[in-house]
Amino acid sequence: MPSSGWKVEEAATLQAVNAIEKRALRSLERCKAGRASPLEFYMHKARMDLPTLAQCTGIFQWRIRRHFQPHIFNKLPPRLLKKYADALNIPPEQLLTIPTDD
Repeated sequence: MPSSGWKVEEAATLQAVNAIEKRALRSLERCKAGRASPLEFYMHKARMDLPTLAQCTGIFQWRIRRHFQPHIFNKLPPRLLKKYADALNIPPEQLLTIPTDD
């Protein structure tokens, strides 16, 4: 007989995944409105948060927050874009685009 704990764990996991997906959608809307860089969206889409991305890239959280600003993100050098892309497991070119079908 399965444990009732699994149902609780499954519900908690689904709730967490839904929250992450909502953050990704909000980020996508902010990107489309020009208020956030694609980095913010792809971070959430990869199911990461700011501390996780900072740990994966070795970049301070305050710098990543600055890179969420489109006017700063657009000036990032290729080596830094590659570092982000590698952490997010996407090609650097994709990091420069805002998805239109998500």
